[in-house]
Amino acid sequence: MIKAIFVCSGNICRSPMAAAQFKAACKARGIPATVISMGTLGLNARAAATEAVEAMEEVGIDISGHRSQGISAGILGIATHIFVMEQSHFDMIKRAQPAAAPRTLFLGSYENPDLPEVEDPVNRSIDEFRRCRDRMQTAIENFLDRYQIIR
Repeated sequence: MIKAIFVCSGNICRSPMAAAQFKAACKARGIPATVISMGTLGLNARAAATEAVEAMEEVGIDISGHRSQGISAGILGIATHIFVMEQSHFDMIKRAQPAAAPRTLFLGSYENPDLPEVEDPVNRSIDEFRRCRDRMQTAIENFLDRYQIIR
């Protein structure tokens, strides 16, 4: 079983979108998974950005009930895979839970190894959220293709 955590800054844009995409992709492939998202800024109980909700609705995924949460060292400790969007997120994971560093992956690297970071669309247009969503979806599908080969 995959126990995946998606980490971004505020946990209102990238990580909730990616977590929902990952959960849907695992379900479609019959892969058992527990999936959550967290943010390094420690924002709690905030709704996903309106544009994130809209971009996900366009592909049939509802994240309107999402509420943000900060990272938890305890939860990081039990994850099988931790996906980060930026170097600063990796650095925070390494500080919060050093043993989790080897299980921490740059999500964007599964879409384009030369661009491992996924740019934050916060305060940008809906088109930027769509581009972010699509890039993360490709990365997730590529990761799961590899995961299924090696499991």
